Amino acid sequence: MKILKIKNKIFITIITFILLLIGMPKINVEAATNDNKIISEADIKLEEAKNWAESKGATKDFIDLADLYWEYSSDCGGVNPAIAYVQAAKETGYGKFTGVLDESYHNPCGLKNEKGGDDNDKKAHKKFDDWDEGVQAHLDHLALYAGADGYPKDDSYDPRQFITIKGKAKTIESLSGVWAPSFTYGEEVNALYNDLLRYCGIKVEDNKDSSNLLPKPGIPEIKPILPNVNEIINNPNGDNVNIWSNIGWKYENGYWCYYKSNRAKATGWINPDGNWYYLDQNGYMKTGWINLNNIWYYLKGSGTMTKGWVNINGSWYYLKNSGAMVNGLNKINNKIYYFDNSGSMKIGWEKINNYWYYFSSNGDMKTGWLSVNGVTYYLYDTGARAKGWINVNNNWYFLNENGAVVKGWISTNGDNYYLDNNTGKLIVNTVIDGYTIGLDGKRIDKSSDKDSENDKNTKSNEILNDEDNENHEKISDEKIIVVDAGHDYGKDYGSEKEIDGVTYSETDLNIEVASKLKDELEDRGFNVVMTREAKERPSYGSLNASLSHKVDTANDEKADFFISIHHNSAVETAKGVESYYSITPKDDKYGGNLDYERIEKSKKMAKIINDSIVEKIDAKNRGAKSDSQRGLFVLKNTNMPAVLVEVGFITNPEEAERCADSYYQQKVAEAIAEAIDENFNMISNK
Repeated sequence: MKILKIKNKIFITIITFILLLIGMPKINVEAATNDNKIISEADIKLEEAKNWAESKGATKDFIDLADLYWEYSSDCGGVNPAIAYVQAAKETGYGKFTGVLDESYHNPCGLKNEKGGDDNDKKAHKKFDDWDEGVQAHLDHLALYAGADGYPKDDSYDPRQFITIKGKAKTIESLSGVWAPSFTYGEEVNALYNDLLRYCGIKVEDNKDSSNLLPKPGIPEIKPILPNVNEIINNPNGDNVNIWSNIGWKYENGYWCYYKSNRAKATGWINPDGNWYYLDQNGYMKTGWINLNNIWYYLKGSGTMTKGWVNINGSWYYLKNSGAMVNGLNKINNKIYYFDNSGSMKIGWEKINNYWYYFSSNGDMKTGWLSVNGVTYYLYDTGARAKGWINVNNNWYFLNENGAVVKGWISTNGDNYYLDNNTGKLIVNTVIDGYTIGLDGKRIDKSSDKDSENDKNTKSNEILNDEDNENHEKISDEKIIVVDAGHDYGKDYGSEKEIDGVTYSETDLNIEVASKLKDELEDRGFNVVMTREAKERPSYGSLNASLSHKVDTANDEKADFFISIHHNSAVETAKGVESYYSITPKDDKYGGNLDYERIEKSKKMAKIINDSIVEKIDAKNRGAKSDSQRGLFVLKNTNMPAVLVEVGFITNPEEAERCADSYYQQKVAEAIAEAIDENFNMISNK
C-alpha cells in the first residue's frame, strides 16, 4: 500500500506538470545565445531577412535569393535558412561577387568541385546551372557538416557529400578551420547572424568575450605631452616708476630727453604720462628694438613701449604687458602660439622637441583632423602630429612616417588591412578586391569553402610527384636580384658633366657599375636580372615609359630585391655617397598602397649598403634618406625591398675621376654585393 501511494503521488505530480505546460502561454523568443546551431528553427521571417540584406547594400539578385533559402531549408536537413543566407552574404559580398567567382557560377558559398584545388582557381569551384541548384547545394553542405539525418545525401547537387565531414560543425562558430582555414571564420559568420537577429529586434546574449574579433591592428604610439607653454607676466619693468616733473620733455642734439623736477636728466624706464619710455645712459629716448638684460622690447617712433600684438616688417610679435618680447610656445587668450628665437610668430609646420605641430595662418596651434594641400593628418589634443596606428572615435586609421593618412591596402605586422579610399578608416566585415575582410579588419586571403580536411584526403594532381617537388624546390630557393642601371639613352638620359676636357656621362657610368655588380652577385649564387645590358642603348620614348620598364621588370620577375645604380650631380664642392628608400604610396597603376614591412626592409638595406660602400672606398657618408621630398618612381612602385644608390658626384672633379675609375667601380660593386649577400635572409620572403 505504501508503494502504491508513492506511485499515485508521482503520477499526480506528472499530470499537474503537464497541465501547467498546456495552460502556459506561448513565449516568443527574446534571446539567442552567442553561438547558434546550424540545424535550428528560423526565428527570422523571410521579409525581415530581405530588408536586412537591403540595408547592407545587397544587390537585388542577392535579396531575391532569400526566397530559395526559405523554400528549400526544410528539404535540406532542416538547416536554418537565415544562417545559410548570412553565410552567403559573407561569401558573395552581398551579391557583388568581387572574389574569384562571378555570378554566372550560381555558387553562393564558394563550393569546390569534387576534386577541389586552389582557392584562387575558378576551375576548382563548382559551376551550377541555376540558383536553385546552387542554394540547395549550399544547404545540403551545411546539413552534412551539422550531422543531419539522411546525410550524406545521394541525390544532392553538392559535389562534396563526403562522410568524413559529417557532424564536424554543428554550430556556426565550429565552421572555423573546417569550412575555411581561418580560425575566426565561424565567429564572423555568427556575428553576421547575430546582427540579423538584432536587426529583427531579437535580443542577443553576449555570453562570451568577443574582444578577439575587435580590430586591433597595432599598438598606437604614446601620445606626446604638451611642451612647456610660457605664462604671460603682466607686470611692467622699470628702473624709475611713474616719474613726473614740471619740466618734462626737451628735444636736444637730435634726441628727446626728459628732465626731472631737479633739472637732472632721467635715464632708464619712465612713465610720465601713462606710457612707458626708455632713456639710455645719456638720457636719450630710444625707439625700435632694444635689448635689456637679454630681454627684447619694442618702442614705437613716439618712444612709447609696445604691448600686445604688433606687426613689424610683415612679421607678427607679441609683447607682454611688461613690454618683454615672447618666444617659444605661449598661451594667449586661451590659444597657443609659437614664436621663434627672433620673436616672430610662426605659421605652418614646426618641429618642436622632435614632434611636428601645425599653426594656422592666424598662428594658433591646431588639434584634431587637419587637411593641408590635400593631405589629411591627425594632431593629438597636445598638438603633436600622430603617426602609425591611431584610434579616433572607435575607428582605426594608419598614418605614415610623415603623418599622412594612408588609404587602400596596407601590410603591417604580417597581416593585410584595407583603409577606406575616402576617409582612411579601417574597413571590417566585407569583401574588397575579391578578398574577404574579417570583423577584426584582417584580410583572409583564402576565403572560399576549403573543406580542408577532405582536400587533404583527396588524391589527385594536387600532390606533386618527385620530379615536380624537386623543380618546385629549385624555384623556391632561387634568389633573384634586379640590378637597374639608372636612366637610358632617350628621354630618361642621365646627368652629364665636362671637367678638364673629359665628359662624364651618368648613363654610361651607371651601366659600368651595374655590370660589375651583376658579376659579383652571380659569383655569390644570385640570379641577376638587368633592366638594361652593357651593350644596349635603349630609348623608351618617354621618362614614364623608361621608369615603368624598370618597375615592371622587377615586379614581373618577382624579385627578392631591387637595386638601382646612379651618380649624383650638384655644386662642384658636393661629394659623398648617399642611398634612398621610399616611404611614398605606390601610384594608382600599381595599387596605390603602402607596404610598411617592405619600407622597413628597404630603409635598413639603404643604410647597410651605403655604409658598406663608404667603408670600402673611404668616401664621405651622406647617409640613407627617404624619398619623402620627391617620391622616387622605381622605389615606390616595386613590390620588393628597393634601394637607389648615388655612388658619387660627377660634378666634383675628384669624385668624377673616382667614379670613372674601373678599380673603384669594382670596389663599389663588391661592397653592394657583400651587403646584399650578408642580409639576404632579412629582405627575402622565400
